[in-house]
Amino acid sequence: ILAVVVLALATGRFAYKDVGKALLLTLGMAAIIELTPLIVLIITQQSYSADTIPPFWLLATSPPASDQQRFTSILDGLRMFLDNPVFGSGLGAYLAGQKSAPYIIIHSTPVWLMAELGLIGLLAFAAPTLRIVQLEAPRIKIDPVSGILILMLLAIGMMSVVHEML
Repeated sequence: ILAVVVLALATGRFAYKDVGKALLLTLGMAAIIELTPLIVLIITQQSYSADTIPPFWLLATSPPASDQQRFTSILDGLRMFLDNPVFGSGLGAYLAGQKSAPYIIIHSTPVWLMAELGLIGLLAFAAPTLRIVQLEAPRIKIDPVSGILILMLLAIGMMSVVHEML
């Protein structure tokens, strides 16, 4: 919904009808996702138990230890980056430094790139993305696809800050 509003404002084609459609589609998809386990249970005539599909809201939660591991991996990645800021510690260095399974990855794409590939590696990934934004931003008013492309890159960039996306 936010993407539709931002794109509409950026292109100067704001229409409540389009925002309403996006809202209805979003609510419809959320309802389908939430109701699918219930429909499966009704069709198969089972009762809810640990062996059945949990509702969507249960899938969206994670144990507190997961958050702690995420933050620890990001801090460890930043420490690795400070040790070798220009070229990084080498691809796979974070996993190689772990003593035993279960192995944990750095849960941030920019931090992972900086830790293992340094500023040079980060720029190798960031430069093409910034170039696309530079070329497409002036075209937003004439071509809405340019706005969609920039929003997609922005969404991927935002998600990659707290998830490993590559």
